[in-house]
Amino acid sequence: MPSRIFAHVANLLPKKHKSRQTPSNTMRDLHQLFAPDGIVIDRQPKLDNICLISVYSSDDQEQSNWNIRKLILDGMIEVNDEQLSILQRHFQNIQHLTIRRVTLNSLNFGDTTDWSLWKSLTELKIGLDIITVPNPEEEFLAILSCLPRLTHLEVTRPRAIGSPTFTFQAIETLHQRLPELEYLSLSIDLVNLSPDDLLNIANVKPATSLVLFQPNKIYSDHRWLYYFVKKYPNLHTIGTMLFEGTRRSDTFYNPDEYQDIITSIFKDPLSGFPCLTRVRALIERHAEPAQIAFWDLFCSLNVPLTHLHCCFDIVETHTNTFENRIKRCMYAFSKTIAKLYIHARFSPYDPWVLTKEFTEYPCLSELIIGVHRAIIELDTLLDHCPVLKKLNMSSESLILSPSTPASPVKHNLQILDVVNMEISANVLDYVSLRCQGLKHMRLNGSRITGPVDPKTGNLYIDMSYTDFDIIQLTSICFNTSEYGNDPRTNINILKFVSNTTHQKAEEPTKHQTKPKLLLRHRIFREANTDNVSLNENDSGSNLSSKWYYMFYGYISQSKYSTQAWILTKEEVEHAQKYFSNFEYERSLAEKTEDYYTGNQESTKDNWKLDLDRGYVTWKCGNVTEFSLNQPSNDDGLSMKNIFDDLH
Repeated sequence: MPSRIFAHVANLLPKKHKSRQTPSNTMRDLHQLFAPDGIVIDRQPKLDNICLISVYSSDDQEQSNWNIRKLILDGMIEVNDEQLSILQRHFQNIQHLTIRRVTLNSLNFGDTTDWSLWKSLTELKIGLDIITVPNPEEEFLAILSCLPRLTHLEVTRPRAIGSPTFTFQAIETLHQRLPELEYLSLSIDLVNLSPDDLLNIANVKPATSLVLFQPNKIYSDHRWLYYFVKKYPNLHTIGTMLFEGTRRSDTFYNPDEYQDIITSIFKDPLSGFPCLTRVRALIERHAEPAQIAFWDLFCSLNVPLTHLHCCFDIVETHTNTFENRIKRCMYAFSKTIAKLYIHARFSPYDPWVLTKEFTEYPCLSELIIGVHRAIIELDTLLDHCPVLKKLNMSSESLILSPSTPASPVKHNLQILDVVNMEISANVLDYVSLRCQGLKHMRLNGSRITGPVDPKTGNLYIDMSYTDFDIIQLTSICFNTSEYGNDPRTNINILKFVSNTTHQKAEEPTKHQTKPKLLLRHRIFREANTDNVSLNENDSGSNLSSKWYYMFYGYISQSKYSTQAWILTKEEVEHAQKYFSNFEYERSLAEKTEDYYTGNQESTKDNWKLDLDRGYVTWKCGNVTEFSLNQPSNDDGLSMKNIFDDLH
């Protein structure tokens, strides 16, 4: 749209709206507000049309192009030298440029392009495989010489075989030409360092502006760490660090000799990365024992890490090696670490207790665990992490240790997110009693196990000490068996109990409404059906209950979906009558020849046949929002937002 049109906009507005609009003398600047700040070119016809239009563009179009700040070339398209030159001339003011999955035609490459027209660039994301000239490394460095203002550079992993590799001197040249660089991501191969390179590293000029570095590549030469320590003294974040020994089966590493070679490079006392606080590390099985030697070296640098993200890509039948890696990666930073993420594709024959490998973490406030076949003793974990606020787990099972003290200390947990785990019911009782600051909890795809009372048929979960802002139960299953997923041991009736008033409730003012429980269900019952009623056993305590019937559809041995129905008032009364004489009713059912052993149909009609298995009473304090069986994607997103926002 020609920008001169905005000069007439004010005169066209009704008088009653003029006082609320931008004064007409600033209308000439409105085109900057309405014009797009970026262009994405992901198809060949779009590129051809933009280049054609730019050739015949008017002054107004040129002014609009001047306001474009971001240009993205990302798609299976081919750009010739002339087209790239047109883009450079007509979008000279861009600050962010992305060129990926694009082929730059090598014919007449560089004849008409002028990268200095993009000297205002501060961010460049580029794949080196787009440069198809004989010496792409030299060409890339020549391009960088025209972009001295770059603060953010991402060089992605080339797709082609025989892709460019960077030498020590090439990295040095890169930093000489980009003195203001703050962020560097290199997904490219680095040539092994020569003896001369090692001598020169001692005298390199530090790149003091660089604070975030992402190697994003498997490096076979661990001595590059020596260069990074010398070159980046102010580094505070290493995005993905993966150093690895050769994968050749005929190569054997002697860990003692390897350690001697690496540590001989560093001067005593070992020190490096004095500002480093965040590391994401990938530990691969191919690098044994070179990887352990590298981590011994890294841990000896006295790095003040506060954020550690460890991914273990290993599949083994014994836990000893993995336990050693856990200790080497975590113990060295236990006094300073505030956020820890442990993920492992790890498959021993038998489940094992992960929390036995934990030491004291006095500063740890956020913990994410995703370790296959691991058992987590929650009380042990919380005792070792006294200031832990956010806990996310996806593993084998969640239990309490056999030696749980009679009067354990109170804990500071505020968010609990458990995915695809077996949870002992007494864990939830413990959480409510010892983590009374808990406000948000999600149980997703998990199985809660515990015994039912033989007289009342009740599995009682007491979280009455907890006042929830949000509690989300998604695809959960209640079961009386601790072994396997036998549908005949499922408990299908849930009674959810919560307070109807808040402890500090005040009379609402004219513009306020009374606090109320927000119920979000994915259920098969009309919304006007309500079975909220006073709990007769807690009369006068302002408790209300809601009854649900749930059916579990098994997707696999460890995964299932849940359908839920709200019971009507009449159905609730029938259930209460049955459970008031549960022992007798169940004995009668067991004597019949057609004793019901499992509701195999996804229907509400058979709900009474499941009463003989008992029911679950889940009692909470105040609950602002209760979500039952919401779609897991929605729950995951909302919980992730809460998890990320809490500080």
